[in-house]
Amino acid sequence: MAGPSIAEIARRLKLSKTTVSRVFNDVPNSGIAPATRRRVLAAIREMGYEPNLSARALARGRTHVIGAMMIDVNNPFASGYVSAVEELAGGKGYGVLLCNTRGSGEKEREQCRMLRQRGVEGLLIEHVGPAETLRELVDEGFPFVLLDRCPQSPQFDYVTFDDVEGGRLATMALIDAGRTKVAHIAGPQAVLPAEDRLIGYREALDEAELPWRDDYVVWVDRHENPDDGEHAADRLLDLPSPPDAVFCYSDHLALGVFRAAARRGVRVPHDLAVIGCDDLPFCPWTAVSLASVRLNTRQLGHESAGLLLEKIERDDARGPGSRRILIKPEVVHRESLGQRR
Repeated sequence: MAGPSIAEIARRLKLSKTTVSRVFNDVPNSGIAPATRRRVLAAIREMGYEPNLSARALARGRTHVIGAMMIDVNNPFASGYVSAVEELAGGKGYGVLLCNTRGSGEKEREQCRMLRQRGVEGLLIEHVGPAETLRELVDEGFPFVLLDRCPQSPQFDYVTFDDVEGGRLATMALIDAGRTKVAHIAGPQAVLPAEDRLIGYREALDEAELPWRDDYVVWVDRHENPDDGEHAADRLLDLPSPPDAVFCYSDHLALGVFRAAARRGVRVPHDLAVIGCDDLPFCPWTAVSLASVRLNTRQLGHESAGLLLEKIERDDARGPGSRRILIKPEVVHRESLGQRR
């Protein structure tokens, strides 16, 4: 059975429909007496009024909906992140529209246009496209938050993981386990976190006074494909002086390292210590449980959504930003690190 309409509430209270509508939509400077406002709100609660959200959005000029543009909504990173965004946004009365750009700059531009046409009030963007798309949003005063920095325009607000620290922590965990020949399976080169994790890897080597070796760094094209990790591990293990430890850009690459090691009779962790990055759900369940760098996707979701809603609610928070939030990673120690030798 349908709930009462605004007209029915107005008739019961002997008020105009305009008055009831203005109270419900909290129209500023409406001149409605506090006592009248209280009567209307009490009747709304008592009669179980259910609003027409589309009409309410038109009346207030607000939709209370934000957009989230992800490269791939199906990967484990995205699922944890989106869940946290929906949780925080929902708690503040906002809905979330989700789009999948599939790593295409053109698709990102199209989805951005479509979401704005649907009335979203702000955007969370896992950015892959040209900076021009973002500059257009700035020029129009449209609020957005990136999930990584934009090299062409570093002044934009972003929330992301401290990947330099993640690379450093992963490498130091291997060094602390007594390993002195630490390699890195990096990549893809076009991905910013890959560059940052490589920087962290090098910082850890410098800190431990271990030499940098060009042949100990292997770049891959697909960080979610274990085959690439296996091929990279083969290159490293074929060296005259192979590494005794490998820091992998992702957990999927580490699975490939496990496979190459098993095929060659190289024991993990006895002969080769391995650590991944992302701490995906399968890490505790591999034959030798995989150590990894945990990236807190829920915190990323809460922080980025919170910053975006702040920008939406505060007019002075629109336009070019200067806020950068770096989320600290942590090492999860498991069997693949081995005991200190």
